[in-house]
Amino acid sequence: MSSSSTASRLSSLVQNATSDPQHVPGLVVQVVDRLGHTKYSNASGIRGLGVEEPMTTDAVFWIASCTKLISAIALMQLVEQRKADLDSADLLEEVVPELKDIQILEHGKLRPKANRITLRMLMTHVGIDWPLGMASTSFVPSQETRSKMAIFHQRGKDLAARAHFYGPARAEMEDAFQSAGAGLLSTAADYTRVLSMILNNGVSPHTQQRVLLRETIDQMFQNQIPDYMAKHVEFANEVSRPDLMVPPASKTVPVEGYFGWGLNFQLQANPKATNAASCEKDGFPRGAAAGLSNCFWALDREKGVAAVCMTQILPFGDPYVLSLWEAVQEVIFED
Repeated sequence: MSSSSTASRLSSLVQNATSDPQHVPGLVVQVVDRLGHTKYSNASGIRGLGVEEPMTTDAVFWIASCTKLISAIALMQLVEQRKADLDSADLLEEVVPELKDIQILEHGKLRPKANRITLRMLMTHVGIDWPLGMASTSFVPSQETRSKMAIFHQRGKDLAARAHFYGPARAEMEDAFQSAGAGLLSTAADYTRVLSMILNNGVSPHTQQRVLLRETIDQMFQNQIPDYMAKHVEFANEVSRPDLMVPPASKTVPVEGYFGWGLNFQLQANPKATNAASCEKDGFPRGAAAGLSNCFWALDREKGVAAVCMTQILPFGDPYVLSLWEAVQEVIFED
């Protein structure tokens, strides 16, 4: 996407989304290509309710489950170095022995597992020191980072600011468990550095350093659940915490085309695919995932473009943010 008309369409979407602070107080949308060039970047609205400061592109967000992509990259580095194995239950149980006796949650009840757990299973889920130059990404926010953090919100009858999950004392944070599944704070600019590296087949276009092998990137985009591909998402369990996740209006959520699951994000086949077999043959060019705080990312390897949308609103699945994100993807991927 390079045309001024595309940027204008995105700006219109973003500004409309934040025109009413009770809908979305503020957000950041950024689009990059495989060379790391920023094709679009916009901060719209305010940093949060009760804080009449404009949202900025360097605002820091709790990215929740968007952390998983970065953790998956770190794990795949260990696989490349032969320090980890995707399919060895023995090796995994040496590191995490409690997995030996863990049970499976099915329809709200626990049952013994039929198979031993592997790293591949853990990564097939619906400390960062490699050279991407992500200076604003951390598990433990510095004082400067805290000053840039977007305000956290909770939607009930009305939208209201709420206390953040991150405690006020840095010492407390340093002693806390650093969750590889949901613990990072980051910015839109930092996160798109990860996405542009993936688009560039494992090499950071910013630093020219190789983070992962091309073969590893390809492996991450291989569908891990071929027996469960469909044109909809099924919810196996009811939502037990509606304050954290919007209860689904129906049991299925339509998607455009077939989807699968890679290592460790959702895959989407070419929308023109007519059946599951053609999906497996032609591959899955698009990857996407989201975080509890209504942060989203998506990329298309064929088109060489990626985008993020960052907000700080609970519960997940906020209709105003979802509406914007769907429209943003339509613009950048279909342009």
